[in-house]
Amino acid sequence: MLDKVTHGSSTRSLSPEEILLRLIRYLKENNEYILITVDEISYFLQRSKEHIVYDLTRLNELTPLENSPILGVILIDRDLAFHEMLEKSERSTLGRLVIRFPRYRSNEIRDILELRVKEAFKPGAVDSEVLKYVSEATAKPPIDGDLRVGLDMLLYAGLQAEKDGRRTVSLEDVRRVHGATYPGITTADIMCMDETERLVLWGLLRALRHEKKAYVSLRSIRDAYEIICEEQGVEPVEEIEEQVQDLIYMGIVDMKSLTEFGVSGVSIEDLEKFLDMIVEKLKRGLDEDEEV
Repeated sequence: MLDKVTHGSSTRSLSPEEILLRLIRYLKENNEYILITVDEISYFLQRSKEHIVYDLTRLNELTPLENSPILGVILIDRDLAFHEMLEKSERSTLGRLVIRFPRYRSNEIRDILELRVKEAFKPGAVDSEVLKYVSEATAKPPIDGDLRVGLDMLLYAGLQAEKDGRRTVSLEDVRRVHGATYPGITTADIMCMDETERLVLWGLLRALRHEKKAYVSLRSIRDAYEIICEEQGVEPVEEIEEQVQDLIYMGIVDMKSLTEFGVSGVSIEDLEKFLDMIVEKLKRGLDEDEEV
């Protein structure tokens, strides 16, 4: 957060309190204000030992209220279950001001997709029937209105059409992608991972494919990960347990036991198509990093 606001400030060796104090000092010196928004707060609560909610909700105590550069703090999650992860003092400070947003309906999804299609596709490449199909499929279970999955369907249907040398996306392109779509891992999820997490996930997928099993061992994941690092010209980290645990927290990796890891919610019959799509996402994510 400090790095994004101050454009390059180092936070190494600083405690959370020191980082927040430095943030407030920077804002005051530059006469700037900030509204802090934390998405997927449950993910941070699961992986961090720091009391992030306690610190964020008490930022105004570090500066006079009438001169505070902190406009407010917004915590976002898919449901209110994260409240159970908070300590009593954190729940008390956070309060109960909750804004609930209902799931997107198909007509709302279509409106958003139409705008995104105008930005990402050439005119006429995606017709109304394709948009209708994607909107309705996105609104229904198991996707349940997750717009990121709908965007992924259009993205990969477009890539399929381009690969086949066609200028328009067909319903068959979308149906093919829909059949291989897994709502648990979207392109947005992968773009938010760091490089090591992506490579570890790739290692898991390769191990699953090689062993033709629903679950593989941590050793198998590590071996596949190291081979991929060599192929990509990346220095592997010595231990991958932390990355695997983070992927479990994200709901992407399923841990059956201490020695068995797989991908959540995918049947064996659909696994091969799923692996192809996720590996493609991983490759694109790594390419994006290189371009940046």
